[in-house]
Amino acid sequence: MSPALYPLLWVLNGLLVVVYFIVDHLAVALMIPVLVWLGVTAPREQQKWFAVAASGALVTAVIAPTPVPILMLVMAAGGALAAIVERFNPAAIRWLVTRGLAFYSLIGLAFMAYQAWLRGQPAGGMGPFAGGQQYIDIIASIAVYAFPLGVLGWMAQTIFAHPPTLAKPTDMMYAIRSRGKEER
Repeated sequence: MSPALYPLLWVLNGLLVVVYFIVDHLAVALMIPVLVWLGVTAPREQQKWFAVAASGALVTAVIAPTPVPILMLVMAAGGALAAIVERFNPAAIRWLVTRGLAFYSLIGLAFMAYQAWLRGQPAGGMGPFAGGQQYIDIIASIAVYAFPLGVLGWMAQTIFAHPPTLAKPTDMMYAIRSRGKEER
């Protein structure tokens, strides 16, 4: 092979690494545009907080084991949908999304650390604490799977407590109080 083709080969190799990373981390690749949209459309006072939560979510989604990135994507997409639909108190739903992503990032990192710690244990388990390990496994599994469902349920409750309308609350109140009559 000619040495003149080496730069072309290096570029091709770099592109293959990028393609492999995107396929391997598809949930992260799909989550990036959702998080960017949520961050850009967030109110000014929430943007810094959301940037920190979104950064933690991305880092966690890249390094955490399998269910965490997928559930993080579901939470982010659900939050984006809730932010679009919610008209009564959009700031509250955005704070809920920010809190949910931040806390789930911590849960995902703790779950990853717990699994790494378990891999370092001897084959016999934790010795006299082996029975307690089953309870910890159950609690960790519940936290990983139940927390996103709880946040999504909370979002649904927030949206359906004030059903979505096409108007803002101030416009609805004016229409109700004026009974649809225009001012003269």
